[in-house]
Amino acid sequence: MFPVVVVSYGENALVRLCPALSNYEMGPVIIADNSKSKSNRKLAQQQSWEYVPLDNLGYGRAFNHVIKPYLDTASGFVVLNDDLELTALQFKLFVEDAYQRSLNDPFAGPMAPVYSTKPKNEPNKDYRRVEFCAAAMWFLSVNLLQEVGGFHDDFFMYGEDKEYCYRSRFHGFSPIVLAHHHVVHPFDYPPSSTLLWSQMINNTLKAISLDLN
Repeated sequence: MFPVVVVSYGENALVRLCPALSNYEMGPVIIADNSKSKSNRKLAQQQSWEYVPLDNLGYGRAFNHVIKPYLDTASGFVVLNDDLELTALQFKLFVEDAYQRSLNDPFAGPMAPVYSTKPKNEPNKDYRRVEFCAAAMWFLSVNLLQEVGGFHDDFFMYGEDKEYCYRSRFHGFSPIVLAHHHVVHPFDYPPSSTLLWSQMINNTLKAISLDLN
């Protein structure tokens, strides 16, 4: 079983993900809604997704909170932003490939696709080990979570994935990009907001300070 956790932040944020998750059959789809949005609740009910309203815990803490009931029965988890664009087949193949990689490589860390702002017709081949991969969509094996733990609670937004990659490597795991999988992620990065820019810089420096490698 591979539960999917979508961390959401605003009204009508889940519409883009409906093509990918409407008929997902490999586990529950859990909407961790930091905004307690009425539209997100309604869509989750229509899709028979599990809906968890939260008091804006941020990305990592929201994931940590909602996976607890599934840790004893799941083989792995997928955590993703609510603004990704991909098809059901793309998503299914990513989950299957990531799980197979985790079986073949017991030291596989968080696994991500290649992100781009628009669709690509010529994906790269195979996979590559990296020092860091962004957590817009990650596959995390249960073995990894048992050894490394979840996201660091001190990171609300930005830097939580960098800290997790550092911690994974400290425990002997390698973050991996599954380079034959591409996902559209039209994200404002680096952020144009001065406040978010400041938070990104501060959290990046905090993650670096916690790096034990």
